[in-house]
Amino acid sequence: MYDRETGSYWSHVTGKGIKGKYKGTQLKSLPVQHLKWSEWKKIHPGSKVLQKSRFTTRSSYDRYNRSRERLGIVGTVNFDRRLDGKDKVLGLIVDDIPLVFPHKYFVGINSVNYSIAGVNLLVVFSKDADAATAFNRQVGEQLLSFETAVSPEGHYIRDIETGTLWNGLSGEALEGKLKGQKLEPFVSTQAFWFGWRGFYPRTAIWNPSE
Repeated sequence: MYDRETGSYWSHVTGKGIKGKYKGTQLKSLPVQHLKWSEWKKIHPGSKVLQKSRFTTRSSYDRYNRSRERLGIVGTVNFDRRLDGKDKVLGLIVDDIPLVFPHKYFVGINSVNYSIAGVNLLVVFSKDADAATAFNRQVGEQLLSFETAVSPEGHYIRDIETGTLWNGLSGEALEGKLKGQKLEPFVSTQAFWFGWRGFYPRTAIWNPSE
């Protein structure tokens, strides 16, 4: 991507300037989510929608996203066979350590308590929403641990310490002692494996069997 003011080029994955006046400058990343529209509406019913064309709401990348063979718009090679090139992953940078949580490894579970470099993470996956998201497990002075509350297909979780029920996609406590509290979202990127690996070749991969 490029900015219109200076024409500087930026990486859409790392947020860093790669060419032009702002080469080397780092943009501040904000937490975002990539959800199915049906799931987003449940969490944010009053949302407004940016419609780029009044003629269609279909994405130009539909066929590309469905193809398991096409890697990149101009074509590239998956140099790291630890995962298939088009495997969906949730990528995080924790204390300069790149780490991914592959969607396909969430089998029979929808939440992972994970600690790395002194940071206590919660990663929630929803098969219904085809999405993963990350939070900090620290709420005030209390460190929480989470488990599946209803079904691994969905996104409802419960913390072991207080028994509070949470929405794992919004991070909001719904019922119980901590009702009304919200987990702090952690900056993450939902991407295809080949794309993330291209920017972070030394990335670690979470695997529940290891």
